[in-house]
Amino acid sequence: MGGSTFIPIVVAALVGLFFGWLLGPNVSDVKKDVDKQIASLKQPVDSLKTDVQSVSDSVKTTLDASNKSVTDALNGLKSDIDNLGKTVETKTDAIAKAAQPKADQGLADLKSEIAKLQDSVAALGSNGGAAASSSGGGDVAALVKSVGATGAILVPGQSAIFGSSTVSVSGVAEGSAKIAAGNGEAKDVKAGESVDVGEGCQVTLAGVASGAVFLSSKDCEGEAAKDASAKGAATSEGGQEPAAESGSAKAAEPASEQASSTSSGTATSGGKNGPVSVGGVATFGKTRVFVSGIDESGAMLMIVGGKREQVATGSSIDAGNGCSITLDSTENNTATLSAKGCEGAGEAAKSGEASKAKASGGAATAAKPEQSATTSAAKGASESQAASASSGEGAPGSIPTGNGSYAPGQTAIFGKHRVFVSSIDEGGATLFPVGGNARQDIKSGSSLDLGDGCSVSVGAIKNDKVALTAKGCDGGNDQAATPNDTAKAAAASAAESSASSASSASSSKAMEKPAADDSSAKTSDDATAAKASDTASSSDSSGSGSGLTAGQTKSFGKHKVFVSAVTDQGATLYVVGSGRKEVKSGESIDAGDGCSVKLDKIDGNSAMLSASGC
Repeated sequence: MGGSTFIPIVVAALVGLFFGWLLGPNVSDVKKDVDKQIASLKQPVDSLKTDVQSVSDSVKTTLDASNKSVTDALNGLKSDIDNLGKTVETKTDAIAKAAQPKADQGLADLKSEIAKLQDSVAALGSNGGAAASSSGGGDVAALVKSVGATGAILVPGQSAIFGSSTVSVSGVAEGSAKIAAGNGEAKDVKAGESVDVGEGCQVTLAGVASGAVFLSSKDCEGEAAKDASAKGAATSEGGQEPAAESGSAKAAEPASEQASSTSSGTATSGGKNGPVSVGGVATFGKTRVFVSGIDESGAMLMIVGGKREQVATGSSIDAGNGCSITLDSTENNTATLSAKGCEGAGEAAKSGEASKAKASGGAATAAKPEQSATTSAAKGASESQAASASSGEGAPGSIPTGNGSYAPGQTAIFGKHRVFVSSIDEGGATLFPVGGNARQDIKSGSSLDLGDGCSVSVGAIKNDKVALTAKGCDGGNDQAATPNDTAKAAAASAAESSASSASSASSSKAMEKPAADDSSAKTSDDATAAKASDTASSSDSSGSGSGLTAGQTKSFGKHKVFVSAVTDQGATLYVVGSGRKEVKSGESIDAGDGCSVKLDKIDGNSAMLSASGC
């Protein structure tokens, strides 16, 4: 920059400063003005300060008053809460003191009521039998004992033969029953009352229990029955019955036909040629129909080897193989049946005539079916076994030897073991090992253990027969069942199932009700088996010196002993009319009237019995 330029700039700056100083305000004046403004602001500030202080003092006073009020309120609330707690505690104590005696009294009353209830239960337990007896009911075992050998146990729809007439039961009530004698009308009979059957025969209602009617009789034995009883007593003491002399063929006939002839009398044939009563069997060729029960709407029918069915009047049931059975009518506790498509259906009438001829063959022969009829109807024997036994399949020529095919009602012998074929279905068969505990359902391909290493296998089912094969049974392929073996096995199987059948008929139209008392049911089972096997095996066991196997009956004078089961240590014996008892070898049982029966020893599966005072 040259001197000619710098000098003018300096001069201009100086001139500007001069004019600025000249034209600018005076500093003193500015200060005065500021002081004046500050002074004017001081008064409002002081006033504001005073107001703030006043507000602060007011707020403090108010807060102090509020704090005191809140404190006083809290103190009062605390005092009220304390008072309330004390009041609640006082009230609670008062309530507890007042309730304690009542609670103690309530517990004492409860204990007293429990003690009274226990006393009542004990009284009911001790007086139950007497109370039941007074109401016409009673203990089943006691009623069975009161029935005796000449009485009957029936359910509604069943009948029994007393003397020369029939007694039917149509209804059961508490302590009474509707009973009809012969073709007369049913009357209400109370426990202890009697019905005149005619010819001096009196039937008394001993009691009612579990839907069954227990009947006892007096002077109802006909002349033929008395002759047969005397003859049976004589043969029991002197040796075997003369029936044994007639040969095995004649002995087979009553054994195979006993169930049908005794259950239904002369109306066994059924069909269009005659009605069938309860317990009877109608035969149409190879088809047999068992009449289980009759009511107003129809009847309970069972095709032998099949199941029971409720059939209405006018309806039909399929018996298989194109055979149809029709229930034409029901009248006077009998059912009239007809068949269609059954092979040899016309043989029903001939079978009935043959039954009549055999039933009237002699006084002794007639007595046995009559006595068995009473027992069969009274005890409600197993339907399937009764019907199977009546079919006549027990004839020697119809039973195979050892391993082979068997029809329902037949008995297979494998060494010392016997197996009764109770029924057959598509999947297998129901087998009853004679002397065993119960029937067993065995499927095809399965085996039944008979003990001693012996087992029987169930094979194919063909033509209503089951194939049985034995293994480990000595002599299992060498023996065939005799008619007596079949009858005994049927009787033993009937014993196993008769209690359930007797009680089952009492439940409405289906007639199915379980046995009320197991012990009494067993007693009734043995009574049924003893009666059923007495006629069939009398030639084997009535007074003979040979041993008895399970299912056989032996007579000692007027006392009859049924062998229910045989073990290595002893046997279970049933004295008809008294009861059953397990007896060891060497022990004796009292048969009554001074008669004592002793189990001498066990020989294999046989019980050797002897008697004294009989």
